[in-house]
Amino acid sequence: MKCSNCGNEIYADQPECPYCGNYNSELTVSNPNSGDVSVPESDFGFDKLERVCDLISDTTKTIADMRMEIVRVEAQVDMFCANLETDLKKYQQRLPIVEKQLNGASARIDKFVDKILEMDGDYTSSEYLQKQSMLLDALTSINNQFNNILAKLL
Repeated sequence: MKCSNCGNEIYADQPECPYCGNYNSELTVSNPNSGDVSVPESDFGFDKLERVCDLISDTTKTIADMRMEIVRVEAQVDMFCANLETDLKKYQQRLPIVEKQLNGASARIDKFVDKILEMDGDYTSSEYLQKQSMLLDALTSINNQFNNILAKLL
């Protein structure tokens, strides 16, 4: 058999030409009916085909994994949206009750402030100043509690 690159004689079982190093991609087969026939070496093609098949198999598996992950994420998003809708309905049902409670608390604070402002007495006496100080402290405490309730609701 002759090397397809340099033309030197090489043995058919040699994968490379010893003269030029060219890979022996053709194999000469003797056929008694038609003479010598040149056929591409089968191992070379099968190696590449096996690599391509492995890549296709890996790609197919990756795509299947990605599809499963997409389905899982879509299910999680649907569940999250359903939970949000349920929570929103609960809050919408509770809103009138909370609004009524807040209005009542605000009215009580307003009455308390009005009482403090309407106090009669000797503005210089220690009892008057002590009573007014106690009422202002109570008002501050009520106001802080009211603000904490609002912060929790929001």
